[in-house]
Amino acid sequence: MMKTTVLTKTLTRWLLAMISIAVAGNATAGTFSISPLRIELDAKHNIGVITIHNDEDAPLLIQAQIVAWSQQNNEEVYVPSKDLLVTPPVIQLAAKSEQIVRIAIRHVDRNDSELHYRLILNEVPPEKRENFIGLSVALRMSIPIFISPPSATQADIKWIATWLNDGNVQVEAVNTGTAHLQVTDFELLVGDTDKLHVNPGRYVLPGSRINWIVKPSATVDRNASLSIHGFSDRGEFRVAISNADAH
Repeated sequence: MMKTTVLTKTLTRWLLAMISIAVAGNATAGTFSISPLRIELDAKHNIGVITIHNDEDAPLLIQAQIVAWSQQNNEEVYVPSKDLLVTPPVIQLAAKSEQIVRIAIRHVDRNDSELHYRLILNEVPPEKRENFIGLSVALRMSIPIFISPPSATQADIKWIATWLNDGNVQVEAVNTGTAHLQVTDFELLVGDTDKLHVNPGRYVLPGSRINWIVKPSATVDRNASLSIHGFSDRGEFRVAISNADAH
């Protein structure tokens, strides 16, 4: 089991910059930001609130959708769901304005493990101007939603390292607990020679297996000890990994 220390740092507003792609001219996209970056609900707090900010000088139209979220074969899986209610489902934002959006539990199966959903926000591209040459880019944001059961939950992560035939190392996190862990980043320490930084981070949901492929140096000792020093939404952690190639 991985032991973590509690983070005192709170997660606040993320400002996401516009991504534009120039194709034979200009590209256009709206820019909006949200606060907070995730929603946590339970039986006593069954309504969550986010604020969407339009940072543009033009109006924006955004569609909101709830999807159930799981992980299979190291991939994120999203399925449309009516378990939660989002209001309004269509957000019209005037220039330099903001809108409150509410997410409420409509119906979920009660069990002893955390439940996981995502709020998908899709920008509806404006009509192209006459004589416009280029590409209109619509922004899409995905906000995690966690629903905690009445009983206490905890992530229980087992880390596994496997040397692959191509010389890389597969680092796998297996969560047999009842809550998620968000691994923001980590370093794989190979003996005293290699310190390999791994990014981007991933969520590891209960019952899921998530892996990263790490490329060590050509001279690394495959029999060396392996360990991880990382950071997560539950704190900093250090853990040793069993090395199948070590004798």
